[in-house]
Amino acid sequence: MAAGFAQSRFAARDVDFVLRSPSMNAWAQTWFWRGNAARYLDLDPEAAAAHYAQAVRRDPLLLDAWFAMARMQAQSGRLSPGLVRFLLHDLPAGTVWQWPRLLLAADTDDARSFRASFNFVLAHLPKHRQEAMELAARFYGSWDGVLAAVDPENRWTALDLLLAQKETDAALRCFSFLEADPAPLDPHRTLRLVDYLIWNERLEEARSLWARHGTGWYGPGPVTNGGFEDPLLGRAFGWRLQRHRNVEVRRTGSEAREGEHSVHLHFLGTENLRYHHLWQLVSVEPGRSYQLQFARKARGITTDRGVYVEVTGFRCPGLRVKSEEVTGSSAWREETLAFTVPESCTVVRLGVRRDESLKFDNKIAGDYWIDAVRLVEAPSPGE
Repeated sequence: MAAGFAQSRFAARDVDFVLRSPSMNAWAQTWFWRGNAARYLDLDPEAAAAHYAQAVRRDPLLLDAWFAMARMQAQSGRLSPGLVRFLLHDLPAGTVWQWPRLLLAADTDDARSFRASFNFVLAHLPKHRQEAMELAARFYGSWDGVLAAVDPENRWTALDLLLAQKETDAALRCFSFLEADPAPLDPHRTLRLVDYLIWNERLEEARSLWARHGTGWYGPGPVTNGGFEDPLLGRAFGWRLQRHRNVEVRRTGSEAREGEHSVHLHFLGTENLRYHHLWQLVSVEPGRSYQLQFARKARGITTDRGVYVEVTGFRCPGLRVKSEEVTGSSAWREETLAFTVPESCTVVRLGVRRDESLKFDNKIAGDYWIDAVRLVEAPSPGE
């Protein structure tokens, strides 16, 4: 009966009752909790050490208490070498105590044990990974030291954690380790890194990474998947599609200017909308002249403001060119937009757009297809 009641209090995390009630004195877990309270709340290391000692006397298999007692000894300078040797080197590997083992290894400056437990946490203990990376940064003194300690099978995890901490330079160094590995790169995680670099003002690194790996996965550039033969990528230097409740967008095999697919936009006629939801970022060279070539088709597009294709500088001023606005119906037709990239610009944004109408009859309906999108370098003016 008493055992069941005690277990119910531990299960309910009834900390106040466990800490204060004499009826809980028989349980090792009680003394472990009391030790934690003395250590972290009361800031009383002597009482904490005494409570941990009570816990291990009552249950020698309560390893959490052994680890806590060893850490108290390490931090007070009264370390028991035998206890530390047992906990760090003799205790068999196991998920339950690898996190406290990592903490003890840090307190005792045991590099071999720290590295082993650090990699175990990265591989098997998701809830402690971020904290483990921060602890490793303090232990090794630099991100270079941390990355040298990360086992190859944990490098993608380390990369994700560095991105979460916005440690961009360290993340790029981690990726250089992955590039040197014989194992193939994970394309989805590589794309996530490119996206991160784009949206965190690291365009040169994003362009370089895409040039090394992106075109190998998604075809030659500069425009990615310009014939829409593959699904829209949704990230990096590929087509992105943001959903709009009044526009249906899909790849279609029933209409194509070349190849087997195009993209079809169907406007429902329920809103005077400003559309800018289908677009792609393209890597370009500053000062160069280009021609954007594409094919388009239309059927029954209403209102005075039609659909057009636009090229603008991405996070750089001085570039905006657009095609003619298409209304009504027309068969497939090729168009070309010529432009010169400003000296400050390395990435452009191309997209399908429609502006709001000021007319009374302004709710756009109809269909628009786009296909065969290419960006080719052209001679600069005067050449």
